[in-house]
Amino acid sequence: MKKTMESGMGGLLQRLEYATAFRPRLRRLYGEWFYRRLVAREIDLAGIAPGSRVLHIGCGPAPHTACFLASAGMRVTAVDRDAEAIKTAARILERSGDTEKIELLHRNGIDIDLEGFQAVWLSLHIEPKEELIRKLYSRMSPGTVIIYRNPRGWLRLFYQTNNSWFAQTTRKNIFSKASVLIHKPSSIAPVSLSCLGNGDCGTIIEAPPMPLLSSLGCRPGKQIRVKHQGLLNGPLIVEVEGRNSALAVPVAEQIKVEPAA
Repeated sequence: MKKTMESGMGGLLQRLEYATAFRPRLRRLYGEWFYRRLVAREIDLAGIAPGSRVLHIGCGPAPHTACFLASAGMRVTAVDRDAEAIKTAARILERSGDTEKIELLHRNGIDIDLEGFQAVWLSLHIEPKEELIRKLYSRMSPGTVIIYRNPRGWLRLFYQTNNSWFAQTTRKNIFSKASVLIHKPSSIAPVSLSCLGNGDCGTIIEAPPMPLLSSLGCRPGKQIRVKHQGLLNGPLIVEVEGRNSALAVPVAEQIKVEPAA
């Protein structure tokens, strides 16, 4: 049901952007109202300077985010896997004189080489967002940041929220959106096993001296993966050396792991 609602709202927003694409006054009003302050706050959150290379995934037919990034002095590459959206965006940039400021590509964002980019922007509507974030994170260099948008308020009825990241900062914005920053440090500090989300992996750095844990393979140096987090503070189902085990949350909080990149 959620997927259907999400697709429906995404299609509605895309139709709205197509409707404003070749109505300059309406497009400018839409961009000023919904995007100018949002992008400015995200640039501040990301901590990047003019001249930085930025990749925007899911630019759509009316590339407002890419345009405001470019107007702030960023070197922008905007991509979308919808060929018609890229054609429309190219016509808009040609009419506005911004073709030299923004590189448009008809590509799937996951296929882009991240070498040389200081930041990656993800639009609210892209799918599957969680999978894309994980793949981008595994490939980006330390110091690179990802900015993505989470729904707030009524938008949560139509878009999924992604919060299973430990190295992140969230800033709430107007118009029912929250901007989330994920940074990849040069070294990752150990965290409690209970902080990892479903599917997250890590290396055990420290474990309490419990014979049962040792017999389950939960020892320093071992790889561990969270398969499921129980509801209402229920146990975590984890996998170590191909074997599944259930750990109570108080025990999981005592196990320190280095999250996988």
